[in-house]
Amino acid sequence: MSNLKDKAHIRYFEVGPYPVWFGFTTSEIDFQKELKRLGIDEHVDFVSCGKDATAHFFEHKDQLNIIVTITGHKKRKKSEIIGLLVHEAIHVWQEICDYINERNPGNEISAYSIQNISQSMIDEVMKGK
Repeated sequence: MSNLKDKAHIRYFEVGPYPVWFGFTTSEIDFQKELKRLGIDEHVDFVSCGKDATAHFFEHKDQLNIIVTITGHKKRKKSEIIGLLVHEAIHVWQEICDYINERNPGNEISAYSIQNISQSMIDEVMKGK
C-alpha cells in the first residue's frame, strides 16, 4: 500500500483497517495530477457545481479511493471550514461503511472514525491558512 502514497500528488491519511485510500487536497492542479496518476480518464470537477467541497469516490485496484476537495477556504472563518470538513467526513464514513457492507456501525466507532477523518483534513487545511 505504501507505493500509492509514496508517489501521490495529494496527502493520504489512515482511516483504520479498511480497504480504502482517503486523500485530501485544496489544490485543483494536484487533484487533476492525482486523477491522471490513478488512471481516471474522465473529466472530474474539483468540486461539484455550486458546492464548496466535494467527496469524490473512485474504485482503484480493488480498493475504494476517496479524495475530498475544498475551495474558497482562505476566505472563510475557521468555524465554517471546520463545519464543512466535518460534513464531508460524514460522507466519507458513510461511503466506507457502504463499501465494506457495514449496515449498522456502532455509535462509538462511527464517532471516532468521523473524528479521525475530520481531524486529518482540518489539520491539513489549517497548515496552509
